[in-house]
Amino acid sequence: MTEDAQLLRDYADHRSEQAFGELVKRHMDLVYSTARRLVGGDAHLAADVTQTVFIDLARKACSLGRCAVLSGWLYRHTCYTASKAVRSERRRQAREKEAVAMNAQNDQSDADAVWQQIAPVLDDAMNRLGTRDRDAIVLRFFERRDLRVVGAALGVSEDGAQKRVSRALEKLRGYFARRGITLSAATLATLRSSQAISTAPAALAASGTGSALAAAGGTGLGLGLLNLMTTTQAKVAIAAAVMLAGVGAPLVFQRQTNAKLREENVALRQQAAEARELRERLARLRALEVDAAELERLRAEHADLMRLRGQVGELQRELANYKGAASARRNDKVPGAHDSNLTLTSDALQDAGAATPEAAIQTMLWAATLKNGGRFAELLDTEALRSRAFVELRRASPNISVTEAEHTAADVVENLKAVLAAGNTAFWSFPGDVAYWRVSDNHVQDDFIPGVALVNVTSVLRDGTTQTDKLKLTQRGDQWYVTPSEEAMAVKATPTVEGQPQSGTPNGQPSIEPPQAKPE
Repeated sequence: MTEDAQLLRDYADHRSEQAFGELVKRHMDLVYSTARRLVGGDAHLAADVTQTVFIDLARKACSLGRCAVLSGWLYRHTCYTASKAVRSERRRQAREKEAVAMNAQNDQSDADAVWQQIAPVLDDAMNRLGTRDRDAIVLRFFERRDLRVVGAALGVSEDGAQKRVSRALEKLRGYFARRGITLSAATLATLRSSQAISTAPAALAASGTGSALAAAGGTGLGLGLLNLMTTTQAKVAIAAAVMLAGVGAPLVFQRQTNAKLREENVALRQQAAEARELRERLARLRALEVDAAELERLRAEHADLMRLRGQVGELQRELANYKGAASARRNDKVPGAHDSNLTLTSDALQDAGAATPEAAIQTMLWAATLKNGGRFAELLDTEALRSRAFVELRRASPNISVTEAEHTAADVVENLKAVLAAGNTAFWSFPGDVAYWRVSDNHVQDDFIPGVALVNVTSVLRDGTTQTDKLKLTQRGDQWYVTPSEEAMAVKATPTVEGQPQSGTPNGQPSIEPPQAKPE
């Protein structure tokens, strides 16, 4: 599968905007250059075609998943879209030309009607204007001079000439309005521009020359002809102005509309780009939030680790103090002293409490003989069992958090006590044919530690054979508790991963199995 096909598949399956943006970035130049050649170099129309092609690509992404070469499909679809756009543009231009022609015909009829109304009073209105206003109208509309020439003739700037002409047209419009002819200043200016000048016949020019010369000789005929020519030219100028206004207005409006639409299109593209950038920023912020949560979790675990290290340091200092005290007591011990021994028969066993190590062992033997699991569970050193379970959990699953390991270890011990209380004594057993037990402390470690006792429990069978088990007892308060060895007390804790139990442990509960071997 090509890289383009993979990006297209990512967008089709997951709506990945990043994948689609990469496709657009790769093929934008191909699509735009092809579209611009086909539309005759019109950049705006080529941009519209390019946008349409990529919109179609987004819509057809699912059906194009098996497309061998995406560039070929884009080229072919660009040709089709550009041809369609060119045909639409040609039809639009034809319709506009037809509309302009129709409007020109209608406006010509309207101009003739307006001209019929203002022609009888136009000369009277012109004569009522001031000299400078009348000169401005004559130069601008009768002689068709531009505003620069009009301003030079009147001794003002081009802007001043424009204002002078506008004021004169407004005065004429007011004059016509008082006589019941309502029209705007723009319409009036258009009428005057279109009807101001008409081409005079050549013969008239020759006769005009002769008449002028004759008038210069003393007759009054030349002056009459001149007035006639001026009046005719004014009427023609006004009618022509109306025609030009009717033809030019739709074209100007169409150009303004197209320019406005193009500006709106550019603004929308800028907004789309800004929205895409905001979405990318939001995605980056969400990724940072995830990283921050992971950082907080690591900080919490680091704090737990520092706390545990501090506790280990305190325990090491206490152990050093205990060793120093033990060494001093060993030096003060009387030579020749003998360690005490305790012999217990099955008939003499009883619940002797746990005030001393010997009493705790006797009570433990009594509970194991009678299979009293509840009393047996009360003698267990639960703190030592929790520590053992915690170490096993961390060894089996290094990724488990300290807090979760502590909770799981506590659940292991509580579950163990519940099983023992229910009468299951398979976790601790002695040989069945025991004549008596002998408890001695003559094998205590060399370094005596207060509150900790290591004793030997020797089971003497009726056939004379013996079996010795070593037990550790720990004093907590005024009671002594038994810590069985790992073989004597098989405790297996299974951690959970994200709330889901591992295989072989129903409902995520820690597993506890009976021992497969006797105590050490």
